[in-house]
Amino acid sequence: MTEAARITKSHKYRAYSYTYLLMAVHKSIRRAQNSERDTFVDCLNVLLYSALAAEAFLNHIGPQVFPHWEPLKKKLSPQEKLDVIAAAKGVKFSWGAEPYQSLAEVIRFRNLVAHAETTDVDYTVLSDGRVVSSHWQSYCQLDVAERISASIEALIKTLPKELGVIVPQANTLAAEISEVT
Repeated sequence: MTEAARITKSHKYRAYSYTYLLMAVHKSIRRAQNSERDTFVDCLNVLLYSALAAEAFLNHIGPQVFPHWEPLKKKLSPQEKLDVIAAAKGVKFSWGAEPYQSLAEVIRFRNLVAHAETTDVDYTVLSDGRVVSSHWQSYCQLDVAERISASIEALIKTLPKELGVIVPQANTLAAEISEVT
């Protein structure tokens, strides 16, 4: 019997991508916090997954505000997405205040990494051994990763209430939306 002949029901579900990405943030942050060695890669993962989760979240709520979200989704930066969603809902916020400041910061970081190239980097070594630089690598520190990931989670938790949009219960990875027979 073929596999197709054995299938009695098919289901369709909605996967909440931002929740999957937050799961990756949580795993990477725990790994970094429990590491006795270099945390660079885990912090890099935390920051990138935080940026991706934030944009995936905006792409989740966008269609609730704009019925024709698809063209906007492809043309707007994450900051522009939040600006147009907030403006449409009459919500005001400041990019200079948390958690919006961290969103802008992590999106800048993501863009720097996405378009990274070989470059000469100026850096300073502090007396405690930390390295200070304006290069994207300097963001890959545990305190920065913890701060930004917490801000992105706060944004995802509070923004739906402010905007009056619907999101699934926290940590919901997927929900069945239909049974196809």
